[in-house]
Amino acid sequence: MRSVASAVVATLLVVLVGACQPPVKTVVVVGVTATANEPAIALTTKGKDTLHEAITQGETRVVIFRSGSPMSVFDKDLTVRRGRDQENNAQRVEDGFAAKLESVQSSLRTAADTTGQLDLFGLLVQLSHVPDARKLLVYSSGLQTTGMLNLLPAGSDFDVDRTLAALPGKSLPDLAGKKVVFAGLGQVAGPQRALPEEMRRNVERLWLGVCRKAGADECSIDPESVAAGGPSGTKPVPTVAVPEVGSSVVPKGDGVKEVTIPAAVFFLPNSADLQPGAANALRGLTGLFGRGATATAVGHTATWGPLPGAQDLSLARSRRVVEALIGFGVARAVFTSVTGVGFRPVIEPDVDARGQLIPAAAERNRVVVLTIHNLRNEESS
Repeated sequence: MRSVASAVVATLLVVLVGACQPPVKTVVVVGVTATANEPAIALTTKGKDTLHEAITQGETRVVIFRSGSPMSVFDKDLTVRRGRDQENNAQRVEDGFAAKLESVQSSLRTAADTTGQLDLFGLLVQLSHVPDARKLLVYSSGLQTTGMLNLLPAGSDFDVDRTLAALPGKSLPDLAGKKVVFAGLGQVAGPQRALPEEMRRNVERLWLGVCRKAGADECSIDPESVAAGGPSGTKPVPTVAVPEVGSSVVPKGDGVKEVTIPAAVFFLPNSADLQPGAANALRGLTGLFGRGATATAVGHTATWGPLPGAQDLSLARSRRVVEALIGFGVARAVFTSVTGVGFRPVIEPDVDARGQLIPAAAERNRVVVLTIHNLRNEESS
């Protein structure tokens, strides 16, 4: 009898202790930069699945932050309830989820930046301060325009590893214990020109690196499109300079042609290695060299970093272009001079009165310029 009584008491204690435990509550935080250079946001499939899992498993609070003031544009308990109690009927939970999801979607579509800058880093810091948040859904193009990770000066030529190494640990958000999903990285709208594929991948690498350096339990990229129409933000935001794809050929008269080869399209960032597909584009230039032609190649950079390093990079890119053209059949003897001048001189001024780099001008300075001299009667058509 004593053993039976003990078992009953033990069972009652387990029930009572369980009843005293507070219900498990999931806090999902959604962050959006939502600038005039990005599409209006729609939850991706992964985002919807994250909310579905939380809402159908128990109590759920969802918070949406954007750049601006106030930052919080949505903060609600989205638990599906019957009266004051949590709903346990599976079908009613599913029906309730559909309505809850629409309220989140509506807030995302209309969220808009009010700062005039794209500050994903600052947004991550804000998201990290939400108590009990374990899941962060971050929707942004990732083209930071302010602060330590400002991409405007370097443009498409930014170096991911160097940028991450220079980021002081004490400035990082505390993402320990959190799972972070980035969506929309590299996806742009409005006046921001679309990114070359290599630059888009580097933007992804940059933010994954920030996330890992900040100690998150899990960092991942959601590649699905986030676009739900044109930008919801209306306040102008600086654009990160991205050159048009391809080279430009300008006749200079007397059988002379000047060919401008933009570094951001043809080369990997801060490198003399060619982008995928760039070699084929260079092959297309071989028809500009007539019989008896001569040519020079000059590499240029923006006014960025130490001059010796800029000169070395510009020379390496100039040589790489020439090597590729020789490989495609242009005679080595055609090239009478292959040099790299860095930013001395620049093609056009790219620093303003405050000493800040002018992004669009900087991109136009990051080039290799071929000057091709053909005999008039031998000039290629």
